[in-house]
Amino acid sequence: MPEAVILINGQAGSGKTACARALFERLSACALLDVDALTTVEPFVWGEELSLLGLRNAAALARNFQAAGFPQVILAGGAFRQDLVNAFAAMVPAGTRLLYIWLQAERSVRHARCLRRARDGADAAEFLDWRDRLMPYPGPLDVPGGRYLEVDTSVRSPEQVAGAVLAQLTEEGLVLKEPTPRD
Repeated sequence: MPEAVILINGQAGSGKTACARALFERLSACALLDVDALTTVEPFVWGEELSLLGLRNAAALARNFQAAGFPQVILAGGAFRQDLVNAFAAMVPAGTRLLYIWLQAERSVRHARCLRRARDGADAAEFLDWRDRLMPYPGPLDVPGGRYLEVDTSVRSPEQVAGAVLAQLTEEGLVLKEPTPRD
């Protein structure tokens, strides 16, 4: 079974967390990591050092999960620029397949999702444009040892997005089992 890390990224409100959870529910022998949870620190100072710390934490946990028999690791967030993708690729063992999925959604859709979820203070209306500037659309990225895929989430549910991702994983030979039917 090939070891793989599935990197799910996108701007705030694009559906990273929801897609990662939906994908996690439909695969076996996999692990799910949320980079935001791996960078919960006080004081919280957003910047390059914190971004790299999150990726180092994610890479270490991915290695641990893979060594424990979970060859596929889903990573939500964290690697949102080419330099961060390159840094992460250098942190995982050679031979690990990387599949990078950029979730793209229209600005109005993403902002409405953030306002609706109101997960934290950064989901407030006054911060939405700032967050877009902080994490702009990177364009197609070069993924060392892997592949880049974009999925438009503007009019798709997380389950539909996960289905599109599963189709790509199947093409890549990474799916461990067929998706289980939903009740």
